[in-house]
Amino acid sequence: MGKELELEPSDAVEFKGSFKEPIVVEVKVKNGTGKKMAFKIKCSDNDIFKIRPVMGILADGDSGTVKLTCTAKEKGQPPKGPHHFSLYELEAKDDAKSARKLWEDPEAKKKKRHAKAKAVFKEDKDADKKDDKKEEKKDDDKKEEKKDDDKKDDKKEEDKKDEKKDEDKKEDD
Repeated sequence: MGKELELEPSDAVEFKGSFKEPIVVEVKVKNGTGKKMAFKIKCSDNDIFKIRPVMGILADGDSGTVKLTCTAKEKGQPPKGPHHFSLYELEAKDDAKSARKLWEDPEAKKKKRHAKAKAVFKEDKDADKKDDKKEEKKDDDKKEEKKDDDKKDDKKEEDKKDEKKDEDKKEDD
């Protein structure tokens, strides 16, 4: 039984992809403290990272999943500079239901972080190829759809011509 909450992975969070689209990584927060605990996760740049949920409450033995989303400021380029995520913890009373209310307490704001994981960025050239293949498939699907629509339009036009011929024949008779 540890005395602090654990963040997994504990040392580094790896964002791997083309950085043309947001990259989502899941991390776990584990409570092995023997107490009910509240947690809060902060990042080095809120313009690049989104954290969901930012905070929560975990009973002893429980764990929770947090989604970290990296959105590059420059499409196709990993973020520049060192970045990190920090985990803060606070003991929660047994009747505590709202992590937000716990963290609003002035004493809670004095809590120090105890876990820090750096953000690591890896460009995945294969992700580009996968993205390109997805785009090509979308384009091919759109072309096929257009062909099908054109065929349907041609068929409708032929049917109208046939109806007109039939009407003209009836009038001649």
